[in-house]
Amino acid sequence: MKRTGKIWWYMRQIFLAYATVGIVIYIKTILFLKDRIHDAYKVEERRKETEVSIEMLNKYDVLSNMAGASHQNVRSLQMAKVTWSEPKWMQKVKDYHEPPGKYFLIEVLQVRIYEQDKAKWTIKELKQWIHYMLWAGVQHIFLCDHYKYEHESLANQLEKYIESNLITYLPFPHPRIARQAQILCYNSIIARYKYDVEWQMSIDMDEYPFISYDIEEGFLARYLKTMRENVVEVSMPNFLMLGQGDRSRDMVIERINRITSLSERTNDLSKPIYKPMNTTVDIHETNYRLGKRYVELGDRLKNLHYWGARLQDWGPDTQEVLERTVEFNEVRNKLAPIIRKSLLAFGENDAFSNTTGP
Repeated sequence: MKRTGKIWWYMRQIFLAYATVGIVIYIKTILFLKDRIHDAYKVEERRKETEVSIEMLNKYDVLSNMAGASHQNVRSLQMAKVTWSEPKWMQKVKDYHEPPGKYFLIEVLQVRIYEQDKAKWTIKELKQWIHYMLWAGVQHIFLCDHYKYEHESLANQLEKYIESNLITYLPFPHPRIARQAQILCYNSIIARYKYDVEWQMSIDMDEYPFISYDIEEGFLARYLKTMRENVVEVSMPNFLMLGQGDRSRDMVIERINRITSLSERTNDLSKPIYKPMNTTVDIHETNYRLGKRYVELGDRLKNLHYWGARLQDWGPDTQEVLERTVEFNEVRNKLAPIIRKSLLAFGENDAFSNTTGP
């Protein structure tokens, strides 16, 4: 009798052990399926966003439904429609689990977006700039958010880019002196990622590198690949883009189309693109131990600085500004339609405004 009791006791223990294992496996399976369903939902959500955006892209009158859109805007989109294909960077981010690796070119941006800004920079213009940088060949953006108040944080508004491994978001409210924070931001990224990055640049959201002879995706990365091995810094000349521009247009690079010449540049504050290894950086120059600096004269690479109406205290265009600038439509005609389509294809249907920006 005792022996039979022991057998039943052992059988019960074995049953409980198997039951426990079964429950654990069941719970883990449920959690695994939950994660996969969540991922599938996100992929399907992105697919639907893309389908809606592509449907918009295929309608020639897409811009006519936007406030203040002009006939020229619609025409520029029609011209770009023939050659449009989804950017390579956008194809890559469809894999949500793609880990960040080593980069050929990154951008480090410190930014604060706030209501009292006289230049009226908003998240809309920031997204336009982000898509331009990605088209230029920037593989990753490290964004130091220099917000003063918590409600100014850009984390939620940039969630799609953060989750897609396009942006590393860094809250950077201190120090409050902008220049100190900016230099600290730049050099902290160098210290942490210098072994994983070939080239780094630190330009602001009102600055756009431009190469007149190459506007295809990755143009800036291709340019850097032409540099000799001993070049550790490329100095980009600063060209101001001035004036109110055409306020019926809803993208900064499409609206403002007057540029200073080499002789009429307001300042010589060039911006560097640099190899972060053995380098520290200020806002407009680097300190490097080995190598050479290559100074661009502006005939190939320009840094277009969209000041807009800054020199006229944000008022109407002045005769002085008009006399110091010449009409410049290359970015408006060649790149603006591409960036518009990129934004729409990524689901950024509200990243356009003709009432904000400089």
